[in-house]
Amino acid sequence: MRLISLALCLVLACNGGTTDDTGTEEGTGGDGTGPGEGGENGEGGPGDEGTDTGPTNDSDIPDDPSPFTLTVSGAYNGDLVFDSPSCTWPYGSANFRVFWRNSSGDHVFVLVAELLGSFEGAGTYNETDHGARVKLQEEAGGSGSYYALDADQGDTTAITVDYAEYDDLKDAGVAWGEFTVSGMHDSSGGQIQLSPNTVPIWCPTVN
Repeated sequence: MRLISLALCLVLACNGGTTDDTGTEEGTGGDGTGPGEGGENGEGGPGDEGTDTGPTNDSDIPDDPSPFTLTVSGAYNGDLVFDSPSCTWPYGSANFRVFWRNSSGDHVFVLVAELLGSFEGAGTYNETDHGARVKLQEEAGGSGSYYALDADQGDTTAITVDYAEYDDLKDAGVAWGEFTVSGMHDSSGGQIQLSPNTVPIWCPTVN
């Protein structure tokens, strides 16, 4: 009887004390279905990368210098008012042109300063080292008057660009400065001079 009781105790000791198959060892704590720690929503909110708005120079652009009057004397005599600028500087190009016209039609002269193949941004350019050019010509409706800087006859110019920037995302730019010219000649050798001989460069939009 004592032997039977001992054997029974041994059997109960082996089977007794087992935990439920659904105990904590197989709970939801370790299968990855519980709440995460610092999930995706916790890794930076909207706008972390910022927004590239491009150059913002509007507040830096000088005031519109027009209208201004140039007195032309010599082979042509007259007072010319200019109030309508346009400027070209194609993206990636070394060409830069500044045009001044009269918007009211009082005259059809256009005054042009240009750098063809030598423009590198802000700086001072001349006719000898950079091929700087200046010309005054009548467009359609005029008598065909045409005057241009002639270095061989002693005409000189200095095109100074104080600031220039191009935003390729907007396909446009801004630039300003001034240019001076000592005189210009026509094809027959007639000379003109401008007073004042300093002309503003003002390009709130460059295309």
